[in-house]
Amino acid sequence: MWRNLPPPEVAVLTFFVCGFVIVYLLGSRGFCFQACPYGALFGIADQLAPGRIVLTKDCSQCGLCTKACSSDILVHRELAQHGMVTNPRCLKDLDCVTACPEKAVRFGFRMPPLFRKGHPMGAYGGRFSTSVGEDLFMAIGFLIAMPVYRGLYDMVPFLLAVALALCTAWLFVLGWRLLRKSALQFRGITLKMDRSLRPGGYAFSIAILLVVLFFVHSALVQAHTLLGKRVFALMAAGRADARNLNSAIWHYESALRIGLLAPVDRRFELASLFNQAGDRQRSEELLRGVLDDDPSHAEARFRLGELALARGDREQAMRQWNENLTFGKDQSGTRSREMLTRSALALGAAHEAVADLQGASAAYARGLTLVPDDADLLVASGALAHRSGRMDDAVRFFDKALRNGAPEPQMRNNLAALHMQQGHLEFALPHLERLVALDPNDARLRYTLGALHARMGSRSKAVEHWSVGIQLDPADERTRQALAALQPMPSNEAR
Repeated sequence: MWRNLPPPEVAVLTFFVCGFVIVYLLGSRGFCFQACPYGALFGIADQLAPGRIVLTKDCSQCGLCTKACSSDILVHRELAQHGMVTNPRCLKDLDCVTACPEKAVRFGFRMPPLFRKGHPMGAYGGRFSTSVGEDLFMAIGFLIAMPVYRGLYDMVPFLLAVALALCTAWLFVLGWRLLRKSALQFRGITLKMDRSLRPGGYAFSIAILLVVLFFVHSALVQAHTLLGKRVFALMAAGRADARNLNSAIWHYESALRIGLLAPVDRRFELASLFNQAGDRQRSEELLRGVLDDDPSHAEARFRLGELALARGDREQAMRQWNENLTFGKDQSGTRSREMLTRSALALGAAHEAVADLQGASAAYARGLTLVPDDADLLVASGALAHRSGRMDDAVRFFDKALRNGAPEPQMRNNLAALHMQQGHLEFALPHLERLVALDPNDARLRYTLGALHARMGSRSKAVEHWSVGIQLDPADERTRQALAALQPMPSNEAR
C-alpha cells in the first residue's frame, strides 16, 4: 500500500497548496466549490433545497453578516434583494445568524430558489465575486492546465494537479483584472489605485508572471514528454519505423534538456530508444545515470546487464544481474517484477553455462524470494533439480509451477516422467490421463498411458489405449508390438 503513495516532499507540497494557497486565493472552501465534483453537485442540489438563511424583519444593511461569512457571500445584499440567501455556496453554518446585532437573520424554510419567479441566477454578477466571463475563463484555464500539471516530471499526483490548475486559472483572472481595472483590492491588500500599481500590486504582478512562465514551461515539457511516450508505445508494439524512432528520441531529449527535473523513467525509456537505434554507448550512459539516482531500478540494471553481455562481457553482465537481485525492488506500475525474474533466469543460465549448478540454484532461489511463485523460475528450478539428481525437489518445483500458470502439457509430462522414474506409478497416472484428455489424438501419449496401465496390471485399459494409438498412427511399430505381446495373455486379469 505504502509504495503507491507519493514521496514525502510531494505530500507536503499537496497539503501546502490545497490547505493554504487555495484558501488564500479562493477562500476557506475554495477547493470544495471550485474543484470538487461533489461541491458542484451540492451547489445544484442547493437550488432545490427549502432550508435557507432568511430575513425575518427589517435590516439596517450593516454588513456584519457578510463579514462573518467564510464562503465570501454578499449576505446582506442577498437578504435585501431576495429575503433569503440563494447563493449555492452557502453552507448554512449560521455564522451570519450569530453576527447579526438585530437578530434579523435566522434559518428557516422558503420556496427553493429554482421555483421562484425571477430566478436569482439571472443576477450572476451581484451574487458571485466573479463575472460569467471570468468563470468561463477560469473553467477553460483549468481544463487546459489540468493535463499540463498531472504527472509532470512523474511527480504530480491527481489531487495536486487539480489544485495547481485551479490556482493557475484564478491567478490568470487576477492578472486580467490588474490589467483592466483602475482600482483593485484583494484580501485587504490594495493592489492598484488610480490606475497605478501599489507595492502589493507589484508583488502580485511578479508572482503572476512567474506562474505564467512556469505554466508555459511546464506545458512545453509535458508536450515533449507525452509525444515521446506516444511514439515509445508505438515502438514497443512494433508499429513504428526509423523516422518515428528519431522523432521519439528528439522529443525525449528536448523534455529532459529543458525540464527542471529529469525523471529516471524518462531517461530509461530514452536509453531503450538509443539501444533500439544502435547507439549502445549512449544507452549505457543513460542507464548508469538512472542507477546512480535510483539503485533499485530493476529495469535499468537488467538492461545494463544485457548490454554488457551483447559486447561479450559475461562477467559484467552477471555482476549487474546479481546486483539486481540484491538492490532491485518491485515497484508498482513498472515492469520491475518481470525484470527481477529475468535477472534471476539470466544469472542462473550464465552459471549453468559454466557448469556451476550450485550458483544457478542459488540464483533461482534468490529470484523466488523476490518474486514468489513465479512460474518461469519454478520451471527453471525444477529442470535444474532434475539434472542435479534431486528428483523430489524437481517434482515439488514442477507441481508448484503447474499451480502457478506454467504450461500444463509440459508440466504434466515432466511430472509423469519423474513419477515413473521413481516408480510412483499411481502418481504418474492422473497426469498422463489429463494429457490424453488435452490431446486425445496424440499416438505417443496413448502408447505411454497404455504402457503405464500395463505396468499397473490393468491390461484391458492398456489394450484400449494401444488400439486407439494404432488407429491414430498405423505405422507405429512400437505400439503394434506392445499390443501383440499383450493380447495373447489371459484376459482374466486381477482386478
